[in-house]
Amino acid sequence: MRHIGIVAVAAALVTAPVAAQRARQLEIGAFGSYARYDRVFQLDNQLGGGGRLGYFLGDRVSLEVEGGYQSPTPWGGGPTAKLTLASASLVFNVGGARHLFYVLGGYSQVTFGTAAPYDFSESAAHGAIGDRLF
Repeated sequence: MRHIGIVAVAAALVTAPVAAQRARQLEIGAFGSYARYDRVFQLDNQLGGGGRLGYFLGDRVSLEVEGGYQSPTPWGGGPTAKLTLASASLVFNVGGARHLFYVLGGYSQVTFGTAAPYDFSESAAHGAIGDRLF
């Protein structure tokens, strides 16, 4: 698995510049989400949403930040959880006008709320490999 990541990063550094993306370009997006919570949380499934902001530092490298929000209700009543998501990623992009292959890594934090029993948060490193189709 490690070899795939090394090959992907090497390909990102030696291929031609991305035709669809240029340095100093800004991308803004919104998204909807649906979460199905584990039974241990005793929360109803919930719709939510968020936004994403990306900035191309060069033709192949970009920074992205993302934020999301949901407010699921407990099965038996009580305080509502206020789930917030924040993440930041460094992205390496390769591709052309019709698709954009990417490899990214970064940091994420999920906060469930400030009232018991949902007064906790989790932090983690994240990574992804994908292809954006236009």
